[in-house]
Amino acid sequence: MKIYISGAISSDPDFRGKFNKAAKIIADNLECEVVNPVDISEYLDKEFKAEYAGSLPYNTYLKADIMQLLFCDGICLLEDWQTSKGAKLEREIAKVLNMDIYHYSANGPVITREND
Repeated sequence: MKIYISGAISSDPDFRGKFNKAAKIIADNLECEVVNPVDISEYLDKEFKAEYAGSLPYNTYLKADIMQLLFCDGICLLEDWQTSKGAKLEREIAKVLNMDIYHYSANGPVITREND
């Protein structure tokens, strides 16, 4: 099983740490492969020779993230997902494609399945 992580990035200066910590916990708890947008953004920055990390246009990152989401079996939403228009879009895509949707809470940490 492959799970994509979704949450606020642009508004969180420590998004890398937050996503990397969540990725380890999600992988262990759900016994799955995790697709982390941090890895995608780092790849894009290197591939397109970005002036500095995160300096490519917003839509470049979001398009690449969505493309990777499409190859996943589910999505795990971090606590702050509702503050991010990109994360809201990713959740809607997952719903339309009938993917498994999980919610991650760092308070615990706890992973719950939506509608359970």
